[in-house]
Amino acid sequence: MTALAAQAGAGRPRRTVARGALACAMLVLAGGVAGAQIPAAAPTGPNPKLEASRKAFEALPETERKSIQDALVWAGTYNGVTDGSFGKRTYDAITTFETRAKLTADGILAPQERAHLAHAATRAREAVVFRLVTDPVSGIRIGLPTRVLDKSSQARSGTVYASSRDRTALALFVADPAATLPELFDKLGVDGPPTRRVSYKVLRPDFLVVTGTDSGRRFFTRIAKGEAGLRGFTFTYPDDAGAAFDKLTIAITNSFDPFPARPSGGTAPTPAAPPAPVAQTPAGPRLVGTGLIVAPGRVLTTAAAAAECPAPLIGRARAQILRSSAESGLALLEAGAAKAAPVAPASREPAAGDSLAVAGFAEAPAAASGGPSVPTLGVASATVATEQPALRIIAPLQAQAGGSPVVDRRGQLVGIVAAAAAPRRIAGVVPQTSYAVVPAATIAAFLTAAGVAPAAAEATADGLTAGTIAAAWAPALVAVECGPTGSP
Repeated sequence: MTALAAQAGAGRPRRTVARGALACAMLVLAGGVAGAQIPAAAPTGPNPKLEASRKAFEALPETERKSIQDALVWAGTYNGVTDGSFGKRTYDAITTFETRAKLTADGILAPQERAHLAHAATRAREAVVFRLVTDPVSGIRIGLPTRVLDKSSQARSGTVYASSRDRTALALFVADPAATLPELFDKLGVDGPPTRRVSYKVLRPDFLVVTGTDSGRRFFTRIAKGEAGLRGFTFTYPDDAGAAFDKLTIAITNSFDPFPARPSGGTAPTPAAPPAPVAQTPAGPRLVGTGLIVAPGRVLTTAAAAAECPAPLIGRARAQILRSSAESGLALLEAGAAKAAPVAPASREPAAGDSLAVAGFAEAPAAASGGPSVPTLGVASATVATEQPALRIIAPLQAQAGGSPVVDRRGQLVGIVAAAAAPRRIAGVVPQTSYAVVPAATIAAFLTAAGVAPAAAEATADGLTAGTIAAAWAPALVAVECGPTGSP
């Protein structure tokens, strides 16, 4: 078996800890369903307050933007990635903090308000004595709440930090050099014993995440891919620990550096005094959805993506909207795309409970240089929630998932994800949520009316893995983007 070290519980014998750690890390991709959420309607226009908050936030240096987001995590109002990019989660976190602090909730943090936020974050951070450490075994650099995790033990592939008071633990590990993320995603995506339930799983080109509960404890596992191999961590804590430990999960995840440039440790940096605002280069293109190449030069996406961006970009080049239908929820773009996807309806309609796969683009973190982010292609498993004609799926999809193809386990198209609001993230990832799907039959009718003949796909044997499906569909998928803030 792959040699992964994973979660440990305080009070267990070391051998039992290692065995439990191995099981947790190996079974990182089992499916779970959370409460369904009906997607909200697409916004009809810009929010002036949000745009004013965006302008003020993006006028700050990148390091200050990241520092604000980190402080908002410790203030308990932000549960996203501290990458310095602005979005509705950052806006909501700022206004929530302002409301709690009895400040003007306008989403704009004046210098004195940023100082107040930094002070509140420092108090919360020091309450758990949060320190950056570099594990001598795995080489991972990560934030450690040393007051909570006050003892440690070394395993063959990493160090386990645990609490002497309860069953809280942080296990760091290195995977077998022969292991790959898709193999872990496909081979290990099974439920464990009755006491262990996975509530979320996702695979991306450079990482995977799984969360759930096991024997009365919550767990959060993240494994990253790099030139040095696969490294990851599992954080576990009592299921009844409350929001304080959810906040710690976010802070630990955002501090996770699996491949640090050089060993480092000691105290986590305290946010510096806010510098004066400076002008910044406008943000780069933003992702609005995924496009499916249905014929040479023709890309299918959602009508909502076309409405949000009248002059979309594909491959960072302008694309033309040829046809858009609010009734079907689909749009057809003209772009320099070559390989067409087989988009004729699947020969077998999905039934409730069927296992599917969703492939699409997600917004990647901004480049280290501060440049614009580049969308990355990923895949997630899904389950049919309701059947035709009101087809819905339950899946852990990222923001801007509209247009992503939904494929059955024989490799045939079931439909594409309809436009949907971004769900609430937990520690930078999203839970299982209900999404509407535009059925393949509707797609075929729309394309026929537009003069595009849908190509059929031959069904393979049932049981294709999500990784196999993603590899087969990747050449026919493109990111649909919109220009920088202030451009069409």
